[in-house]
Amino acid sequence: MKADVKLPDTSGKDKYGQKILYSPKTVETLQFMDHSAINYELIEETLRWIERLSTQEKIARHEGAVLVFLPGMPEISRCLNHLYSTEWFGDESEFTILSLHSQLSDQKTAFQPAAKGKRKIVLSTNIAETGVTIPDIVFVVDAGKVKQNSYHEASNTSSLKEVFVSRAEAIQRKGRAGRVRSGFCFRLYTKRRFDKNFLPAPVPELLRCSLTEPMLSVLVAGFQPTLFRDALDAPPDQRITQALLLLCDVGCAFSSNTTSQMTAALIANYLQNYTGNAQLASNNLQFQITPLGLALAKLPVDIRLGKMLLLGKIFGGSEYLLNTVSALSIASSNRVYLEFMDDAKKQQAKQKQESFYEKLCGKFNGAIVSDHLALAELLRDFEKLGEVKPQEVIDKEDDRKNSSANTGKSYQKESLRQAQERFARSYFVNKSALLQMADVKEDLRGKLEMTTAKSCKGSNSISAQNYEPTTAQLVKKDRPVLAACLVAAGLRPNIARMEHASAMPSTGKGGGKQDGSSNWSLVISAGNEQNIRLHPHSSFLHQSRFLQNQHRWLSYYAKVKTSSLYLRDATVITNPIWFLLFHSEEWDLYPTQRCIVFNNHYTGLGPTSSNSATSNARDWQCVSIAPSTAVILRQLKMRFARVFREWVRSTVSEKGAAGGSSSSSSPYANGQLSPDADRLVTMVKKIIEAKPPTTLSF
Repeated sequence: MKADVKLPDTSGKDKYGQKILYSPKTVETLQFMDHSAINYELIEETLRWIERLSTQEKIARHEGAVLVFLPGMPEISRCLNHLYSTEWFGDESEFTILSLHSQLSDQKTAFQPAAKGKRKIVLSTNIAETGVTIPDIVFVVDAGKVKQNSYHEASNTSSLKEVFVSRAEAIQRKGRAGRVRSGFCFRLYTKRRFDKNFLPAPVPELLRCSLTEPMLSVLVAGFQPTLFRDALDAPPDQRITQALLLLCDVGCAFSSNTTSQMTAALIANYLQNYTGNAQLASNNLQFQITPLGLALAKLPVDIRLGKMLLLGKIFGGSEYLLNTVSALSIASSNRVYLEFMDDAKKQQAKQKQESFYEKLCGKFNGAIVSDHLALAELLRDFEKLGEVKPQEVIDKEDDRKNSSANTGKSYQKESLRQAQERFARSYFVNKSALLQMADVKEDLRGKLEMTTAKSCKGSNSISAQNYEPTTAQLVKKDRPVLAACLVAAGLRPNIARMEHASAMPSTGKGGGKQDGSSNWSLVISAGNEQNIRLHPHSSFLHQSRFLQNQHRWLSYYAKVKTSSLYLRDATVITNPIWFLLFHSEEWDLYPTQRCIVFNNHYTGLGPTSSNSATSNARDWQCVSIAPSTAVILRQLKMRFARVFREWVRSTVSEKGAAGGSSSSSSPYANGQLSPDADRLVTMVKKIIEAKPPTTLSF
């Protein structure tokens, strides 16, 4: 740490060139400090210094609020507890200490002025850096840290890392002070670190995020994936490869000049042969967008969520599925469930929030075990607040009104806004996030109708400006079991395998109880990662009674890395047929062992010999099945995949899609299914929604 505080002759110069002398004690203290950690004692002393400075500058305490920048929620909580534990800052008659974070429920109070004679101290993340402005901030204390999202190609995960801010971000934080009067900024890091170690600007998002969505846009525009290599900040080839593999696996893209199965090695060779010329060599890969890719590009959600919607559409629609997609699209960037500092309130909030998961699982007798559909259940209840009330609810309101008249108290009918606020308070959820979900849902409903408009109206052309779906098209069908299946289908290849505590040694690392009642270990199917945990926000940890011994596989939307590697959310694949119909383009049948094993090129899985099919079942996706049943399901799977491709091709615009033309004589012309295709889709839907056959097991 000495290099961090190295000063020539223990001196430095200020911005005016005047020499500043530092005492030997100051230099010694800096040399022994851990500059990579948040120093809460230093924050406390800085706040004490601000009290003295405020007196010298004759700034009224209620007019000089303090903004403390911290990297995240745990640091805010620790700093808050530290300040409350001191005699000075623990005096609530002198100080109002507030938190500002997207996960917290008391954000509005941070923008309200402090009571006369009280100092307001706001502990905030970088949300106060550019997103919001607190007018009465005069003092800024910058700890110099931020939580930054980054993407890891090797594990295909995103992580939230604590890093030092850039110089540009530090200057932006400084500007938060003194919005209405002269302000002061206290930086809790050395000038040498600021000048020598801080990056000039934040790392570009292109270098720390997945390229799936940008890659889809590039292909839709008619460019090749090598366009990313010409960027000023070119992402690594491995990230380009992963994005292309996922797009090809989902069915959004393909190479027009090769019949080989798309693999990471094939794409890596394609990128290495790129010379930077605009015209690629004729023997190199040429990627093209598919009709499915064009359709998904029109939907403002992740491609996997978009494919769920299209699959739901061909099956006749599912309100649960639309709710799930809308909720996931918001929950991925916004905190839905609020968090609290107080342990008692935290436990109360957890119980309320898990009630949606418990309600969902109980309603369908364990046929649906899903964090994703629990969010759909939450949105479903929230939207009911705006629906026409049934007669029994109206009768209860009349009783309340009559009771109020008898007691002489005034009665006012609850408005929709008041009902929504009451709901959010009761279940400790973020009202703003729920409103966004509802807006996204209606937007998706309209865009989905537009994307598949030909199948809705039987017309070759349609105007986006004046299209209005008919009442019949807006009929809401729940179909929760179908929704759970399509969520699992749409999230491929994100599959994890569960091993129950009775089958695996318990270490308590799964987040469950030590008695084994909710202790599930996870073996991820992608790569060699085995020490995966369910995220503390997942309801699986405390509601595992809905999990059964035959439940072995689950699909997840996001895998994140913080202190450990977590699955943020999950849906249990309760029916093996869901696996057989939608997961992996190829699976191998082993008649002697009476099982099939998935050979997924995206995850690199698959046995090396037939003898390993059963012995290594834990390492691969394996389902026990009668050979004759497997052959029938393979044919059904292939026929449905062909019907889905042709249906999508006939419903999207012909422009830009490879093979996108559809003649009027085609059985799929104008998006209409042929009688045979319609019967096939109906058969698949019935199989999905039926109870799992006893002849199948994981």
